[in-house]
Amino acid sequence: LGPNTHDEPGTPVSSLSSMRIVLLGKTGFGKSASGNTILGKKDFISELSSKSVTRGCSVKHATVSGRSVSVVDTPGFFDTKMKRKQLMKEIARSVYLSSPGPHAFLIFLKVNDRFTEHEQQIPQIIEIMFGQEVIKYSIILFTHGDQLKGKTMEKIIQGDSRLRDLVQQCGGRYQVFSNEDENNRKQVNDLLQKIDTMIEQNGGGHYSNKMSKRPKPLVHASIRPEFLANLFLSSHDLNIISLVCFSCSTHIDL
Repeated sequence: LGPNTHDEPGTPVSSLSSMRIVLLGKTGFGKSASGNTILGKKDFISELSSKSVTRGCSVKHATVSGRSVSVVDTPGFFDTKMKRKQLMKEIARSVYLSSPGPHAFLIFLKVNDRFTEHEQQIPQIIEIMFGQEVIKYSIILFTHGDQLKGKTMEKIIQGDSRLRDLVQQCGGRYQVFSNEDENNRKQVNDLLQKIDTMIEQNGGGHYSNKMSKRPKPLVHASIRPEFLANLFLSSHDLNIISLVCFSCSTHIDL
C-alpha cells in the first residue's frame, strides 16, 4: 500500500482539479448530512434518526471551491438491519466507487457524545478492511459543532485520553462541522485544505487499496474476541472480509 500519484503528476496537491472523499462512521452521526454540506446541495437522504437511512454506498458529485468533488456515503457501522458480511462488503465497495481511489476517509464522531468502546474500535475495524495505510489518509470529522456551547474541541480532546489517542493516530487531523449552518462554507474550505495538506504530507496522490497477491489475515491484535463476536464478526469472518476487500480492489483501475 502507498500513495498513488496518477492524478496529475508534478501538480501541487492544493491545485488538483478533483477530490474524492469516503464517509465512514456509525449510524446517526451525520455522515449523509455532512456529505450534503460538503457538496453544497441535498443529494444524500438525511434524517435525524438512530436508524440507518443509507442502505448501500452511493456517490454524488459537485463543483466545490472551483474543483470537482466526489463524496461516497456508506452504511453505518454496527447497522443491525444488514447482514454483517453484506454490510462489510458494501462499505468496502466505497473504494471502488471512488476509483481510482479516495483522497480522504472521514471518520465521523459527535462532539457531544461520550467516547465509548464502539467508537474506540472503529479505526481498528477500518484498518482491518482497508489496511494500515488507511489511517494516513483519514481525518476525524466531529459533527453537531453547534452543540459545543462555548467549549473548544481542543479541550474536549485533551480531557479524554482515548479520544486523544484516536486523534493522534490520525496525525492530529480533525475538523468540526455544524450541518445546521449549511451556508457556512468556511468549515468546508477548512476541511478541503486539511485534506490537501494531508495528501501533501503523504507524498501526493490518493489512497490505493492494492494489496499483496496473497491477502493476509488482518485481525487487529487489540480488538477483543468477544467484541468481534458480539458486535461485529468472528475472526474467521473478518478474514473472509479481507478477501472480499481484495476482490473489490482488483476491479479498480490502479
